[in-house]
Amino acid sequence: MAFLVIMPSVLQRHSLSKLAANSKQTEFTLSDAMNESIRPSSTQSTGEIFRNAFGDFKLRRWPLVRRDKLQAWDASDELILQHLSDNYKTRLQQLESSAQRILIVNDAFGALSTCLYQYGVCNWSDSKISQMAVQNNINQPYNISRHVSLTNQKNKLSLLSSTSIPNGDYGIALIKIPKTSALLKQQLLSIKTLIKDDCVIIGAGMTKHIHNSTLKLFSDVLGTTKSSLAKKKARLIFSQIDDSTKGDKPVQLEPYSYYCKELEGTLTSYANGFSKNNLDLGTRAMLTAIKNNRLPEAKRLLDLACGNGVLGICAAKTLSDNGKGEISIDFIDESYMAVAASQTNCSQFISSKHSCKVNFIVEDGLSHTEKKYDWIICNPPFHRGNTIETQTAKRLFRDSHRHLENNGELWIVGNHHLKYHQALEKIFSNYRLIFSDHRFSVIAAKKINQDEGESTSNN
Repeated sequence: MAFLVIMPSVLQRHSLSKLAANSKQTEFTLSDAMNESIRPSSTQSTGEIFRNAFGDFKLRRWPLVRRDKLQAWDASDELILQHLSDNYKTRLQQLESSAQRILIVNDAFGALSTCLYQYGVCNWSDSKISQMAVQNNINQPYNISRHVSLTNQKNKLSLLSSTSIPNGDYGIALIKIPKTSALLKQQLLSIKTLIKDDCVIIGAGMTKHIHNSTLKLFSDVLGTTKSSLAKKKARLIFSQIDDSTKGDKPVQLEPYSYYCKELEGTLTSYANGFSKNNLDLGTRAMLTAIKNNRLPEAKRLLDLACGNGVLGICAAKTLSDNGKGEISIDFIDESYMAVAASQTNCSQFISSKHSCKVNFIVEDGLSHTEKKYDWIICNPPFHRGNTIETQTAKRLFRDSHRHLENNGELWIVGNHHLKYHQALEKIFSNYRLIFSDHRFSVIAAKKINQDEGESTSNN
């Protein structure tokens, strides 16, 4: 029997320390880039050329998607690079020959990290997928050729997860405005405790994502703040840390909590969590389906794109309460904060009586493993940043098919208009409706046999 038991007084510390251990600040050098292999895929493309003040670089979005017409940068990336080139050439030259680095926050596909690599970069992100994009864009031979003249091996890329606090000497801090203001606040509170008075702090984003509340947040947390004029629908934010706002100690992850009647207890999320203040309707629909339907005969479960882990917890507890014996369940998400929240919530709701072995993984879906499961549960994301899309969900469905045992089942939930049943029928050659309300459908698909799986997953 294996189980997870964590005393409530150390929940947060456990989540942070374990996630930090799994995602310590890692170094990525040019030699690593030249030797590192990108996961083979028929979707690989050559990328588009990003022409900016620091040169031409070939960039791709990640994960690689066939016929992806979206570019891996936006006008705010162009604007911030132009501003650095026009105003901070001396500072950048100093960085090249000093121990200082550039702290880059929320660099979605590595546009800033790739272009500024030679000056030494620490990439700080909540997204494992974004960090994969950073590595693979630096890895592009076209881009490597622009940095091969570098001899100073200080110039490495450091990858740091959102559950860790940056430590180091930074001459410039660049912050791409994230989708959620809670995440931005968490990051700004952390930044002000670690950077020096002379550090250049610049925020950047598209004007539609920069509001008066955004500027006020910079001002309240950091100090004196102003913004640039808009150009190509992008804008920069300039801040300086005032004496009155200086922090004196690292800021820990701030928990967000709400009561979940389905689990009869309080769930925890962190700043970048989806629907962190309440249970979203899609998740509620899946919980209803789990509670009111016959469940698969499962011993090995996976909560894929787990968020705060509520679906996996409910499924594992229900199976355990039904006397299914020892159960193992993996919680996988590409968000470091999501997996930290899953750890915290499992410690709250899963105890020794449930005979449940749990495992937490920060990863891009199932790309890291060959494990097989009896039952996979998924509330798939349908956004890439601020863009609505279904490619990510369909990729997770295909990966799920490959990682299910014969007769294993995938349960997913989604808005009616996303028409996930069509994708499931194409991949699994079957599906059934488990639950439906006015907005959401819970759909199950069964892996019939291995031969069919191999043929359908390649379609």
